[in-house]
Amino acid sequence: MSDQITNITASHAEHLAGGFGFTEGPLWHPDGHWLFVDIQKLQIHKMSDDGTIETYRDPSFGTNGMTFDKQGNLVICESDNRQIMRQQKDGSYTAIATHANGKRLNRPNDIVGRSDGTLYFTCLLYTSDAADDTPCV
Repeated sequence: MSDQITNITASHAEHLAGGFGFTEGPLWHPDGHWLFVDIQKLQIHKMSDDGTIETYRDPSFGTNGMTFDKQGNLVICESDNRQIMRQQKDGSYTAIATHANGKRLNRPNDIVGRSDGTLYFTCLLYTSDAADDTPCV
């Protein structure tokens, strides 16, 4: 592991693109491109291997964390809508989690998929609706 850390710390950072507000959630797609979120501009972007950037989803509804499920579908945390969404093969989105233990999700933030298909996500403890400031679960 120490060799891996040395390789990372000995590498040089490379500026790939600019003009974004606040980027997070980079995700490598097996087809050879990056997806990443601009939180301030509420957009998901796609960067091809040649450096071309295009808007992938606008608006992103507060998306931060992204991963792929076992079937290769994009799964995103929509913080603004308080839900986890899956992108279908036709490009449409379907909510796959809005509640847990009978309570509305608060602000899903980051997500990761395990090899058996289980999805794990973090959830922030606040909402834009102060009257409904219940913890995630």
